[in-house]
Amino acid sequence: MVRPRQGRVLAGVAAGLAAHLQVGVRQVRVVLLGLGVVGIGLVAYLWLWLFVPEDDGRPPLLAPSQQRLAARLYRVETDASPQRLALVVGCGLLVLAGTIWLGWEQVSAASQWLAPAGLVLTGAIISWTHLGRGRRGAAHLAPLAGGLLLAVVGLVLLVSRGRSLTDLVDSLVVGVTILVGTAAILTPTWLRMLRDLTASREAQAREVERADIAAHLHDSVLQTLTLIRTRAGDAETVARLARAQERELREWLYAQRPEAGTSLASELQRLAAEAEDRYGAVVEVVTVGDIVPGAWWEPLAGATREALANAVRHGAPPFSLYCEVEDAQVTVFVRDHGPGFEMSAVPADRHGVRESILQRVERHGGRAQVRRRAPGTEVMVQMPSRQEAKE
Repeated sequence: MVRPRQGRVLAGVAAGLAAHLQVGVRQVRVVLLGLGVVGIGLVAYLWLWLFVPEDDGRPPLLAPSQQRLAARLYRVETDASPQRLALVVGCGLLVLAGTIWLGWEQVSAASQWLAPAGLVLTGAIISWTHLGRGRRGAAHLAPLAGGLLLAVVGLVLLVSRGRSLTDLVDSLVVGVTILVGTAAILTPTWLRMLRDLTASREAQAREVERADIAAHLHDSVLQTLTLIRTRAGDAETVARLARAQERELREWLYAQRPEAGTSLASELQRLAAEAEDRYGAVVEVVTVGDIVPGAWWEPLAGATREALANAVRHGAPPFSLYCEVEDAQVTVFVRDHGPGFEMSAVPADRHGVRESILQRVERHGGRAQVRRRAPGTEVMVQMPSRQEAKE
């Protein structure tokens, strides 16, 4: 059970109970109000407020029926009407308490402390509920300041009953002096403890980072160096291992590492890395824009992978992969600088390029083209993305 941040009036106790018990939130609030008349409801509400944790934003581990009810509660946006009502009540109590303090003798003795106590409680409710919403900004400080002011005025009225204004001012001066003196004495100690805590956290963060670096170096660099040492006589294998390790280390040190399947640019880098590791070639990758791969990615990836394989096997370096992301389509160019060839010169019974590149893309609504350049060959693959590109 948790107290939700939204769909609540005060602290979210009733909303949390409703989601936990699978009942309507209005029924829970009516029951709490009824029990509050005899005092039990207020004690139970304060106990649940203190000991039931607030929702931290993570998906709750509830049954499906509870999740549906909780989702309806979370979707309810909390408006400012409860805060406005609390402010109105607080202002009324402020007027009443001020009247009592100024000497309204007809008011009973119980009311002389009840009104200031209600003022303190109202101010505390306004402040606590506002802090629980987690909002920021100057516009949201007014309710917090108003609640604190109501609570402070209520406390002052509570301790000043039966005293003159001069005695009240003297007491306030003494209290402020004690607070200032205590703060002046404890501030250096507090600052030193804060600096020690900050230094301890920084040292812990550095230790964790150092352990991560050591683990990565052991799992990648040292393993690669061991392979290079055991195959020192194979120059081609050594060069391929060194290039692969250099690429991996550069990506780990400098490049942003998005999650798999969330970036077209990272997926194209992965395809180029596969070609480099398999054929020992160096492929330069340039991407303009980025997008989250969708259903169109599989045919595009297959055609691009085949174009890279043909380029590094039959062409000559330098090899390049260029991608341009537009609003409704993605275009990939694979280029080599070999002798080149024309599609018209390929026999009709040869289905390599036609099937693996041209027809594969066309079956999914895209288009591909093989063109001879001077020098080399360029393969263009274009697929409709039907998504918004992100720059």
